[in-house]
Amino acid sequence: MAETREELWMSAKERDRLKVLHEVHKRHITQRQAAVELGVSVRWVRKLLGRWRARGDGALRHGLRGRSSNRKTPEGVKRRAVEVYRQNQQAKLWHDYGPTLAAEELARQHGIVISRETLRQWLIEAKLWRRRRARVEQAHVWRATASWCNGIPVNTTGWKDGGRSSI
Repeated sequence: MAETREELWMSAKERDRLKVLHEVHKRHITQRQAAVELGVSVRWVRKLLGRWRARGDGALRHGLRGRSSNRKTPEGVKRRAVEVYRQNQQAKLWHDYGPTLAAEELARQHGIVISRETLRQWLIEAKLWRRRRARVEQAHVWRATASWCNGIPVNTTGWKDGGRSSI
């Protein structure tokens, strides 16, 4: 029979912590030295050691690895907000609304309170919104004069004959 081997994925930071905690466990370095090396307090090193002894190498991984964030907006709210935007856009009520105004209207009319940036990302994901570049106005545009265009020499002296007359 083939054995299944469980793999433990760790970031570089987590691997470095593991190496330092191994050194502390072998008593090659002190907890204080480990704290300095990891950039944490001695108390936090003790806490990490306790976790590592109780649960093994996986205790040093981030607790939310593989799960969604606690602050993530529920999927139902996302679907409802995008659907309301789509319906109002097709009905030509919100055809020229950007994410900022649409987020305000969603909060006022439909009770869906989300930030404009969250709504913008959802709309881009649903292909309902495209970023438009802001036009940069030029302060001064150089324009060629008639003499430059036609190759005609221009009198810049202020005299009609170009300053060549003798009095």
